[in-house]
Amino acid sequence: MDISQNYKNNLSFNIQKNLKIISDNANKFGFNVYLIGGVVRDLILNKKIMDVDILCDFDATILAKKLEEEGICKIQELKEEFKTVKIVINDMCFDVASTRCEVYPKSGCLPQIVKFGVSLFEDSKRRDFTINTLILSLNKDNFLQIIDPTNQGLYDLKNKTLRILHHKSFIDDPTRILRMLKFMFRFNFKPDICTFNLMNDYLKKNNYDICYSRIKSEFIQTFNLNKSEILDYFIKNNIYKLFIKNINKNISSINTQNIIQKYESQIKQIYLVYLGIMVENKDYQNLSFNFTTYEKKTFNDIIKISENSTDIDDDYQIYQLFKNKNIESLIVYYLKTTDNNVIKYLDKLKDIKLNITGKDLIRLGIKEGKVFKTILDKVLKIKLLTPNMKKEDELQIVTNLLAKKKF
Repeated sequence: MDISQNYKNNLSFNIQKNLKIISDNANKFGFNVYLIGGVVRDLILNKKIMDVDILCDFDATILAKKLEEEGICKIQELKEEFKTVKIVINDMCFDVASTRCEVYPKSGCLPQIVKFGVSLFEDSKRRDFTINTLILSLNKDNFLQIIDPTNQGLYDLKNKTLRILHHKSFIDDPTRILRMLKFMFRFNFKPDICTFNLMNDYLKKNNYDICYSRIKSEFIQTFNLNKSEILDYFIKNNIYKLFIKNINKNISSINTQNIIQKYESQIKQIYLVYLGIMVENKDYQNLSFNFTTYEKKTFNDIIKISENSTDIDDDYQIYQLFKNKNIESLIVYYLKTTDNNVIKYLDKLKDIKLNITGKDLIRLGIKEGKVFKTILDKVLKIKLLTPNMKKEDELQIVTNLLAKKKF
């Protein structure tokens, strides 16, 4: 299948120009180079391509060194142990990898490379789905022509089918289950029956001695899409069992999607909302992910809010309960409790701030100490009721408090 006319425009002029430079010189040195995987899939799906990764059928580091010697590129980063290299041509960066064969010495953990410079067919065996095995030649004799090493990739792409390459695929790498979920709802694809059954078989007896950093990475990419259908499928088909032993199934996926959309510009990590509502508060510490400081704070904030949310009577108490908490924690708490105080805080109270500071109090003759907080809190309580107050109004309140000694 020749895509040079139908999909050529999906590669920018600069990308095409630089690929041609790499191609011409690689062929001159006796190397063959290709595009493979997601970039080829997306070209055929008529999606605009910004970044491309290149595959070399021998040793990419040797090719890069030859290109640099000829003044064609500059090597930005070279990893000899993986035979990968990052090169820059005309201010454009390309990652170049060598074809390789991998094995999984232990189920669910990182693969080991056993051989470099293998055939395209051998290299394709390490891919996740047939749609990601497609290859686009960059070589002179067949520039921008598709190679389908499994003879199944183009068929599955046309029929919107996700098909793993062998029966041990999910056992070798369970992150492929999450990638399948991501592709299903990103591209509107479906797994074939064999792939679906093999997923179910794995989840019935899945291995918890796996690489959780890779599971976390795929989970983030998948749930950051913010699609209610992903959450529904994730729970209904027990995909949560990859890393969660007990899950909260009392979840409205539509409400979750909608509330995230409403506050999306403020949310730093969409996936944290989904993870937060799936897990009971007491079980956050049992998750096997290596959480960042921000992620840990989010879970701690959820617990703190839940423990201190009783007897909230006024706007000041709402403000004090939710201030300085990560927004993901507020949304998780709301989705678990439907406490409308969260919405009131986010929509009306969150951005109310005092204009006066401790320096202003010192200028008024107040000695620095605990009294500062007392005075500022009294002003804040009034400002929450009249948020359009200016600085002079706040200072007048302090003056009145001083006169009446109300602190």
